[in-house]
Amino acid sequence: MNRTEQRDLADTAYEALRDDIAEWRLAPGTSLAEVETSARLGMSRTPVRQALRRLHREGLAQPAGRGFVVAPVSVDGVIALFQAREALEVYAMRLAAHAVDRAAFGDLAARYDQAARRKTVDADAIYALSAEFDQAVDRAANNAYITEMLTQLRVHLHRLRRLSRHRLDRLRVSAQQHVAIARAIESGNERQTAQLASDRLRDSLDIVLQSLSTSLIGPDDRAPAPLGVPST
Repeated sequence: MNRTEQRDLADTAYEALRDDIAEWRLAPGTSLAEVETSARLGMSRTPVRQALRRLHREGLAQPAGRGFVVAPVSVDGVIALFQAREALEVYAMRLAAHAVDRAAFGDLAARYDQAARRKTVDADAIYALSAEFDQAVDRAANNAYITEMLTQLRVHLHRLRRLSRHRLDRLRVSAQQHVAIARAIESGNERQTAQLASDRLRDSLDIVLQSLSTSLIGPDDRAPAPLGVPST
């Protein structure tokens, strides 16, 4: 097997494990032993070892004995993540408010508004809109360094969605907040954009911390509480 093939396998292993962690199929504290993980993914230990090291560098896995486990979700870690998110995301939106072409945000505002007005909240639809919104901000901000850093953060943020997915009332509010932010960007109002974005992120942080305190996590809320977070 040549180096390109080895790299491709390592990328495949990384993406599979990253997605399993983000979707809580691998909950915090789950062992990522090389032998078992290799057998589960159907590949040799070398690409799995490379994938685990990459997950460790990105904060999704941590050393445990001679191997790794899925990294815990802790209050301190969540706060640090949102501090970094606010610094990068709000600045990216400020840049987006100065982009020459901001028409995409008018369309996003209309679609967010429609999602917020539905009688029954469609979580998947709102999350899909949020992914489009992020992409629109990345394009409009036009700063490759910020985009790269935000891409890394979004893997962790995706994992945190499981903490508040059951809060459909919060998702409706989030959609309404995105309407206001998208319209502020479309109008080119940098100051309003920054204020609205900061307010939304701090509201989101509050919801995640509330969810952590009650340990409502994982698929169907059946996963064990995150390591380092006391049960209530």
